[in-house]
Amino acid sequence: SGGVAIIIQNGIPVREVSINSHLEAVAVTILAHKAITICSLYIPPHKPFSIRDLEMILDQLPEPFIIAGDFNAHNPLWGSKNTDSRGQILEDFILTNRICLLNSGAATYCSPATRAFSCLDLALCSPSLYTDFKWNVIDNPYGSDHMPALIELASALPTTPSRPPRWKLHLADWPLFTEKASLEEICLHTSTVDDINENFTACILNAAKYAIPQSSGSLYKKLKPWWTSDCTNAKKLPNKAWGIFRRYPTQENLLSFKKARAKARYIRREAEKRSWKNYISSINSSITSKRMWDQVRKFNGNYAAYTIPMLSPPGNPTNLQEQADILGEHFASVCSSANYSAKFLRHKQSAEKQKLPTTGYLDKYNAPLTIHEINRVLTMGKKTAPGLDQIHYMMLAHLSQKAVQALLGFFNIIWETGVMPAEWKKAIVIPFLKAGKEPTSPSSYRPIALTSCLAKSYESIVNIRLTYVIESDHLLDCHQCGYKKGCSTTDHLVRLEHAIREAFLYKQYCLAVFFDLEKAYDTTWRYGILRDLADLGIRGRILKCISNFLSNRTFQVRLGSTLSRIFVQENGVPQGCILSTTLFVVKMNSLNRIIPGTLMHSLYVDDLQIAFRASSMATCERQVQVAINKLTQWAADNGFRFSPEKTVAMVFSQKRGLHPSPVLKLHDAVLPVKKEHKFLGVVFDSKLNFLSHIDALKIKATRALNVLKVLSGKHWGSDRKCLLRIYRSLVRSKIDCGCIVYGSARQSYLKRLDPAHNQGLRLATGAYRTSPVPSLYVDSNEPCLEHRRTQLLLAYVLKVQASPGHICYDIVTSCNKRIHYMNRPHVIRPVSLRYEEKYRDYNIPQEVRHVANIPPILAPWNDFAKFLDFSLTSLKKHDMPQEHIIQEFRAIQAEYNSYTEFYTDGSKAHDYVGSSVVSGDWERTVRLTSFVSVFTAECYALWMAVQEVVNGKHKKAVIFTDALSALKSLNLKCDRTPLVGDILRTVLEVCKDHTIRFCWVPSHVGIPGNERADECAAAAKYKAVSKTRIPVRDGLRACRETIIRKWQSEWDKKVNNKLNLVKPILGEWNTSYHPKRSVEVILTRLRIGHTHITHNYLLAKDEQPICDKCQELLTVIHILITCPHMETQRRKFFYELYKSQTPLHPRLILGDDPLVPLDSVISYMQETGFFNRC
Repeated sequence: SGGVAIIIQNGIPVREVSINSHLEAVAVTILAHKAITICSLYIPPHKPFSIRDLEMILDQLPEPFIIAGDFNAHNPLWGSKNTDSRGQILEDFILTNRICLLNSGAATYCSPATRAFSCLDLALCSPSLYTDFKWNVIDNPYGSDHMPALIELASALPTTPSRPPRWKLHLADWPLFTEKASLEEICLHTSTVDDINENFTACILNAAKYAIPQSSGSLYKKLKPWWTSDCTNAKKLPNKAWGIFRRYPTQENLLSFKKARAKARYIRREAEKRSWKNYISSINSSITSKRMWDQVRKFNGNYAAYTIPMLSPPGNPTNLQEQADILGEHFASVCSSANYSAKFLRHKQSAEKQKLPTTGYLDKYNAPLTIHEINRVLTMGKKTAPGLDQIHYMMLAHLSQKAVQALLGFFNIIWETGVMPAEWKKAIVIPFLKAGKEPTSPSSYRPIALTSCLAKSYESIVNIRLTYVIESDHLLDCHQCGYKKGCSTTDHLVRLEHAIREAFLYKQYCLAVFFDLEKAYDTTWRYGILRDLADLGIRGRILKCISNFLSNRTFQVRLGSTLSRIFVQENGVPQGCILSTTLFVVKMNSLNRIIPGTLMHSLYVDDLQIAFRASSMATCERQVQVAINKLTQWAADNGFRFSPEKTVAMVFSQKRGLHPSPVLKLHDAVLPVKKEHKFLGVVFDSKLNFLSHIDALKIKATRALNVLKVLSGKHWGSDRKCLLRIYRSLVRSKIDCGCIVYGSARQSYLKRLDPAHNQGLRLATGAYRTSPVPSLYVDSNEPCLEHRRTQLLLAYVLKVQASPGHICYDIVTSCNKRIHYMNRPHVIRPVSLRYEEKYRDYNIPQEVRHVANIPPILAPWNDFAKFLDFSLTSLKKHDMPQEHIIQEFRAIQAEYNSYTEFYTDGSKAHDYVGSSVVSGDWERTVRLTSFVSVFTAECYALWMAVQEVVNGKHKKAVIFTDALSALKSLNLKCDRTPLVGDILRTVLEVCKDHTIRFCWVPSHVGIPGNERADECAAAAKYKAVSKTRIPVRDGLRACRETIIRKWQSEWDKKVNNKLNLVKPILGEWNTSYHPKRSVEVILTRLRIGHTHITHNYLLAKDEQPICDKCQELLTVIHILITCPHMETQRRKFFYELYKSQTPLHPRLILGDDPLVPLDSVISYMQETGFFNRC
């Protein structure tokens, strides 16, 4: 046996050096105080070698180097008593080459046979390293027959942090920070934006230093959490035995040492096992979501500590600064003008001489930024890494309102002048290795840019305004679904599938091309973005702001805590910025004018696909080639380039026999024609049977199950709630993705995914392997994949139906080829007919088909907070007398004494939903469909009140309501929510002629108007249901309830299922969660009726077991209820049933609301000896 290895600590730059030799050797180059190559070598005692063999290894090692290893050679030169032939060869090798020996002569090996000490482990180095290192042998083998050799620096080098210090935000004293961050004291009108930014940054950082601790910047020391006091005591015994053996090397002392070493190893291994089980069991639903997912990612293999790369020549960097510069040069080259053709550079130079329009400053979107816009952005900030200024989003979120006002003043200065601080245009770039790429190449790294959170907050306000203008005026191509509210990749998948299905229906070819745009983000023409914005009608401050935003962008690469020199990002949209994605989408928008209208095309950010169908392949080829030529010209005019290597063509056809492959050219290169291609996450095959995608999906889902296998155990592991959450996130999410389209595959294909789904539920719940599949679904309250796909299909169609302008609206709401599909029943239906089929099969209520349209987006600068009054929310009605609350209400009422009063309420019971409005002697009550939520009922009541104010021409009106959630939605401007958006729009439209206020009041405290509105809402049950369109959210709830009803009807037929006795009604188990994993598993198995002791015979192909006491068949019912030999234990632990003379039944013992405490059931199983046998 043999083998060599080199283990490098995370954070040290390293590059593997390939060694070609018959000897066992590996080598790496690391970057310490300088670049050093380390070679680990092992030459077994029986392995012959020569000087030439060693010199061949030497020739492959970059200078300077250290060669260390077990040479199994003896020579007095390094401390041996004699010289053998191997030692002589090694001595000649050292003397004939420029090599130094680091050994001091100390022994490194003790022979178990002779008990003699010798030196077999050597360290050789380049002469330039001889004075840098020293050799030391630790006089303790730590369980081995070799003593550890330590090669360390002769003199300590100054250490620098391996990464920048980080703010410990979880330990922050936020009240102190808010007090210290007094931005309002900074003068705004006598300085430049750069000076103001510097002052703001210094003030915030100074407050942070007072209130927020920082990390040291060093890497975490890897602790051994499994190490216990027993391990410490066990470690002392072999050390003591080794000391005795060193002084008195007898056979008896050697044997004592080996026994002590073996015992210490056993204690350590047992401690490691216990620690591992405890660690796994700590991943449960009681910890924070972040901590849980951090630990899960570690097991999933995608949570690795950041490592600093060691790049290969050219360059051959010798320190971190040079490393960072090489990466910076590469990233700068990707976005340089050298990537453009000479023709485009001439066009670019000519076009940029044209000035952009400077009018439009009076447009509403160019008005000064408002306080509610900045407040909204600061509350939306995510916990992302800070930029160069080290200001975190959470710091901005904890600024006082006075400081926010000062920040708004600063932002408005930038907005009015159109000049951003220079520091905001600097980015810190962290290189991350791409999956499966060579770590020594600069092109293998993806740049992740960190920019100022102050800058991103300002950008967010501008981006929200820009997005509003683009969306409200419908300036973007409807075929672009990237970064667009209400759109997703599913839309383009549905459209492509629809086009292919129609081609199959008419026995046509469908020729599709999937384009790849090279370096799209990095080579985007900046002036082209501004020109396109101007062509869309964008003018004034916002255009000037974007122009300044795109100019003079720079970055530095950071490795650990070392920064490269400053590089210029010459072209492209800036990485890590909020505005970048919107601007890129704008630049891609002109594609719509290029592609002929006869072709179907899809665009998701930069993922472009075109398709054409016809009965003749020649026609398809001609039409698609014309489009390719136009797209090529468009790319050339805009500085883009389509990659002919990654752009592929596909022919979709169900025609039998051979058909000619199309010949399509891009840049004079013939495009490859593939049988299948992955588009937006779904593999499309030429026959559109989705078999390839389903097989790939099955592999991905099965791999994802490995995490659950690690985390789940019978007696230890994560708890049930946590495991189900992980299953839904890691496994089910993969199966859900794209199921709207691949769900049209044959049922025999779709069933291939069922085993992964079932196995995930078995692992999460702990159910025994023989458990029936329907029992798994009911026990975990997780439907089968068929019901799940139906639910997602219904949800998708409802969401599209709520947006008449949606690109897939016509596809999912109607089918003009219905008759043709009906005449060809063997042809797979499109999504609209599949939806109708599910609608009928599941008996979806008619009201669900009529969902309310999503309201248009509102201008972000509109402030709705001034219409809302939350004064009474400070009252706690459970801690305060009603008289006091009414007195406070009277005081508020007095403030609105000149207003017409309206009171609203919404009520929901089992069989009805009602909304009511009352004012004086006038009242109005409406009954809504029973599917809607109480939130919808409350919003509908508010909407009726607003309508009455407007129609009744009340100049001043106050609407009192106890619907706090509805008022909060108004305050948050949830304008895309039906009714909420309608109320917002109506109030804003009539605010010039009407003064409307909404005031919250507590319910059921004796406020007369509120009590009357409540009575009217309850009286709605006597009225007929009003025909109103329901919000999508309520429609989705109705669909889920309908699917559950169908599932319940299927479950009702499983009369012979053991779980049906215990859980006849579907729903979540309230009692299925327990702090101990073993209890959760046993409960699951008892309820399902399949345990190891009762059903292992099915796996072992044996006879069914019988009770060893009464010779009856051994079942869960027998163990719990019928076995007469366990009657004593039953009377002891099931005392409640015997006391009330209630017959024993599985539901009364194991149900969700049992008469016997579940702890008693567990105790019964333990006392009868069956607990550990289940």
